[in-house]
Amino acid sequence: MISCYLYFPLQTGWAVGPANLIKPLSVCQNNTAYTMVTPIQEALAVGLEHELKCFGEPDSFFQQTVQNLLRKRDEVVSVLRETGALCTVLYCTVKE
Repeated sequence: MISCYLYFPLQTGWAVGPANLIKPLSVCQNNTAYTMVTPIQEALAVGLEHELKCFGEPDSFFQQTVQNLLRKRDEVVSVLRETGALCTVLYCTVKE
């Protein structure tokens, strides 16, 4: 769900120490990279509740995201074509 909402946690940091401490720390970090803290879970739940109310409408997050991605795709294709690159754009429709 996180990637659907275009949220990617940014993690920075470092640790220095003996291997017997760094190894468990590394395991812990790898496991926490795929979880969310409670406030983010709550924010996501509120966002989903809002989205359910306006799903399919122009102000829907998913509708806006599709339109933004299509616009960005078209801009990239336009620039590439200006340079002489051959671009194939696949179009698809969603059945309701």
